[in-house]
Amino acid sequence: MIGIIDVVDRLVVQHGEPGPPPAPDPFHQIVWINCAYLVSDDRRRQCFVNLMEEVGLEPSDLEEAGIEGIAAAISSGGKSHMRQAEKLFTSAMIALENDNQLLSARILKTFPGVSSEVAAVILTAAGEFVGLPLESNGLKILGRLGFGTIAGNYAKDLRAVKADLHDLPEDASWAWRAHTVLRTHGRQICKNSAPLCDACTLEDACIKRGLA
Repeated sequence: MIGIIDVVDRLVVQHGEPGPPPAPDPFHQIVWINCAYLVSDDRRRQCFVNLMEEVGLEPSDLEEAGIEGIAAAISSGGKSHMRQAEKLFTSAMIALENDNQLLSARILKTFPGVSSEVAAVILTAAGEFVGLPLESNGLKILGRLGFGTIAGNYAKDLRAVKADLHDLPEDASWAWRAHTVLRTHGRQICKNSAPLCDACTLEDACIKRGLA
């Protein structure tokens, strides 16, 4: 079976070197996550920039703007912008209660939209090595390559795949690189249905070629 380092290296050749985290500060990452829902990265980035320019990104900025002010700034994010504004305001309150000391998975998981894996992404973006963060795309790809045993239960599948990851470089920049290219590949090539196997650099290593 192909190793995880080779997987990442091949994906970097196919998709190019990923850029740096969009917002390495932990709270800014939380803002990035919650400023829009189910939108493209480009649209999320526009919401993030609008919020930064019209309100600010710090917890005190969001507290001062209030839910209505936040919602106005992120309205380009779609119909859910009011709900996202509520999440951002709640996030600001949590950050202020914790004096913005957020480099802890335990604290991060108290924020809206932050699961264990999202907390791992935030910590990785901040330069902390916590293993390889796997969202749904990374999990899907590695499962198709034979890591773990995929049974259709997300939590169990995640544990199984992670248990099969060996010799990870203990380096946050590598983990961010791996997380990003896996996410890109899962969105563009290794799709949930009708994966583009003929365009995949990992085709020869895939045990589920052509399967959803």
